[in-house]
Formats: sequence, structure tokens, C-alpha cells
Amino acid sequence: MRSWILLSAAFMVLPFAVSAQAADPALETATTSPLAIVSQIELPAYNGDFDHFAYDLSGQKLFLAAEDHDTLEVFKLGSLEHLKTVKGPIGTPHSQLFMGDIHKLLITETGKSLSHYVSTESYAYEGALKLVQGADSMGYDAPRNRAYIVTGGKDVLITESWLEQVNPRTGQFINHARLDSVNAQAMAIEQNGHRLFLNITDKNYISVRDKETLAETARWPVTAAQQNCCFAMDEAHHRLFLVTRAPGKILVLNSANGATLATFDAPARVDQVLWDEKHQRVYVIGGEGWITVLQENTPDSYSDLPKLVTAPGTKTGVLVPERSELYVAVSPGETKAMARVLRISTEN
Repeated sequence: MRSWILLSAAFMVLPFAVSAQAADPALETATTSPLAIVSQIELPAYNGDFDHFAYDLSGQKLFLAAEDHDTLEVFKLGSLEHLKTVKGPIGTPHSQLFMGDIHKLLITETGKSLSHYVSTESYAYEGALKLVQGADSMGYDAPRNRAYIVTGGKDVLITESWLEQVNPRTGQFINHARLDSVNAQAMAIEQNGHRLFLNITDKNYISVRDKETLAETARWPVTAAQQNCCFAMDEAHHRLFLVTRAPGKILVLNSANGATLATFDAPARVDQVLWDEKHQRVYVIGGEGWITVLQENTPDSYSDLPKLVTAPGTKTGVLVPERSELYVAVSPGETKAMARVLRISTEN
């Protein structure tokens, strides 16, 4: 049985800050970050990696894919009280889509059991979504009620990848497109336009596709760095924020044509970048132990704000704009650090 230790910010912040700053003098200004850690829950029995989050605002629940434990962990928004460990046929969960109108989660999984629906009320399994094995990255087009899921690829020893389009509420398969890749990662979806943007990580380009037909309409080479992995988007101002891992960079792109407008340093061990529309900021969640904060002053002017020190292994998170909060997962992974979930205020 797992133990869950909830700590207040007063207990937690100093040990994190002192430890991280001693390890990396470049983070000395982190205490002036616009972000602030409010509380955390420790997960001492957990090892390996977490993956992505989802949240239910009305139900006050936070869902975390425990990738290396084949479980879904459920916490209470705000207090971080641990509510449930969901087991069963889950196999290596990754991305999640919460659908509040039907009280379900769609969870993509690379395990042999494929992907599943889970009730967010009873936590019962409510069927499988049968796709090509290896379902991982997922994007959602809310106006059209369409989910886009990357399947196949190197992680399941398949020599090709697919982009699959489904109706997430019914499980209806719409269409798919074969990808020139065995390592396609995160995507960005226009909610008011007709395009999606997909990272083709092993070939170092962005595939621009029509949301309905999935036809590729453009390829934008990424030349400033390698291993383009993560996206966030300011759709209103036609800006894409692309993160690379070799080296760690964040590229500000014009989403109309792929032109690079600005480049900033970023962590290299990144699985998530988030756009905060309310505060006009970008958060790059770095496994080295800090979050890079980029302020959009105007669509053509950006400021690199002080970092927030977190902990080694912090790579994924979810923004809850209604609460002005950011939740991040600290994965032990190779660092063997204490597994944690951190609650962070975006209004420090």
C-alpha cells in the first residue's frame, strides 16, 4: 500500500530552493519568479516516470498518468488529497482527455491493452478505444469534438507511425494518416482554424496538416536545434512556442508560415510546455529542476523571466487557469528523487 505525505509550502519551499540553488548557481534569482510553490504531496512508494495530467474543475479532481506503474492517480484539486489509485487494464498510460459532459476520461496507452475510457465518478472502465498499438500524444479540437492521437513508432517496436482522428465521445474512427517517422511527439491544434501542427522529432521538422483530411499542407524544418518535442500556442496572436531538447531551446514561431521570431534558452529534459493566456506567459517544465517562464509583452516582444526552482525530474504539468494554478509532477526516474505533485500559484 502506498503512502502519501502532504506538505505545506512553509515546510517545503526552503529545502527545494536551497538544494537546487546549491546545485546550479544560475538559478539564484528563482525566488523572484512570478510562480510560487504553494503545497505538495510526496509519493514515497513511487518510482519511475509520470506522464500527463487532466483535471475536472467542477468535480475538483486532478488526474495523473502513472506511466511506469500502470495506474491512474487521482487527487483533489487544491488540497492535493489523494483520492484513488485506479488499476486494472491500464498499460503504460500517457495522455488524457477529460469530457465533463459524459464524466469520462479517455486515456492513451502504449500497453498491449490499447487505450481506455474511465468513469471519473465510479472509476470503472467503460470500454477500450481500439487503435494501432502505441497510442501516446493526443490533441483535441473542441469545436469539432475530434481527438488526434499518435500511434505506432519506436516505443512499441513498430517501424511506422500514424496520426489517427476519432470522435472521443463515441470512439468512432474517422480517418488516419501515415507519418514519415517512428518518433512523432506533441502537437498543437487550432481551435478557430483548420490546421494542426505535429512534431516529427526524429526528422527535425514540423508537419502542418489539415484537421479534417489530415493531409500534410507544409513541412517546416527546425534548423536552430534538434529533437523538437513540445508545443504551446497563442492562437489569438498566431504564435507557436516550440521546445527542443538538443540543445534546450524555446523557439517563438509565426504560425502563419513557420518563421522563427525569437529564440531563448530552455531546459533540455522537457515533456511539457504550456501557454497561460490569462497572464500571457509560457511555462517550460524542465526535468533539470526548474520551470522557465517567458512573458509575451507583445506578439513581437518577449521577456525571459526568473525561473522557478522545482525538483529534478519535474517534466509534465497542467495549467488550471480558473484557479490561477499550475500542477506539476516530479518523476523519480533516473534521478531517484522523491516522487511528488506540486501545486504552484501563477500569481506570485
